[in-house]
Amino acid sequence: MQTIQIRNRNTNCVIFEGIYNSERECIEDAIAKNITLDYADLRFKNLACINIDSAQLNYVDFSNSNLNHANISEASLQGVNFENASLVGACLAESNMSGANFSGVEFGGTQIAGAIMNSCKFTTLSALTLPFQDTLSMQLCVFTNNREENFSFSRRPIIVSGLGSSPLAILENTILLGHKPLPLDLRSVLQTLLFGQQTKAQALHNI
Repeated sequence: MQTIQIRNRNTNCVIFEGIYNSERECIEDAIAKNITLDYADLRFKNLACINIDSAQLNYVDFSNSNLNHANISEASLQGVNFENASLVGACLAESNMSGANFSGVEFGGTQIAGAIMNSCKFTTLSALTLPFQDTLSMQLCVFTNNREENFSFSRRPIIVSGLGSSPLAILENTILLGHKPLPLDLRSVLQTLLFGQQTKAQALHNI
């Protein structure tokens, strides 16, 4: 066991400390004691399977942390930085994540039922497959592609798979093939897809 401290990301002041076997155990105990961990610096942590439902975690920095299969449901997560974290199998149900940064986050089987996700930022293709239809609200979200182009959406993207190596995502005012924006005219989209398939077939034929 060792002394573990949780510090404020801005001031570096100690928010909570104690003797624990792991950082996960320390954080769970702080939440169990109703300690508010707003602005905590929790970067580069292995917090897989952590159980911190109903936590107060506004503006926490979880960047580059492993949050796979974490239970962070019914929590206040406004303005949280999840950049490059992993949230595979995590439960964020009924949490308020307005203004959260999900850039570079890996999703898969992530639960967001009843969550508030207004003004969130996403950059990964796995983000577009989240079950946004289950959220309570998801106004003014933004997807930024690998060309640093921003596309806003306030409804669940429609995902079409099986047309190529990358999924087709239909947002409100944008159609993306992977990270590439396509013309909004669906006929043009189909022509683009078919031309790509024909070009690939012709290339294989010429080998």
